[in-house]
Amino acid sequence: MLKLIIAFLISSGLSFVALYFSCGMATPVFENTLSAFVTIAILFGALSFALYNYLDGITKDIPKELSKNKPNKYKHALKALSDLKREVIYNIALIILLLLLERTLFGISEVIYGASSSLPIWVGWAIISARVSCLVVGIYAAIVQFRGFLTANDLRTILMENGD
Repeated sequence: MLKLIIAFLISSGLSFVALYFSCGMATPVFENTLSAFVTIAILFGALSFALYNYLDGITKDIPKELSKNKPNKYKHALKALSDLKREVIYNIALIILLLLLERTLFGISEVIYGASSSLPIWVGWAIISARVSCLVVGIYAAIVQFRGFLTANDLRTILMENGD
């Protein structure tokens, strides 16, 4: 969780600095990039469902002899798979939360600047920076989930080789 907060703060700070030093000229770049967030979230959700089913299949493929011959290894394998499945569920919830936060911030910026607000320009930059941070943290979660898939694949190979 701490890594996610740090990633959010760093990406928010860097995007705000980019907006500040470009006098807001980087806004269209960020806006166009942010338009891909919904698509990324949908793809992430579909891949998460596939990964969860893959992990469930691995759990069912654990050789039953392993529970009798090597009960500690069997329990360790089940725990590792359960942890990965839990991480998939947490990552799905995180992406949904980030998507809702990004869309809420987008709505707030529309209200603020649609009503010819007298707020300073840096308020809009802060909102765009927070939206960019949502995207960056979402991409980070996707990378972590992809690494989880690689771990699951390695675990399946180990279980199949050492199952007897």
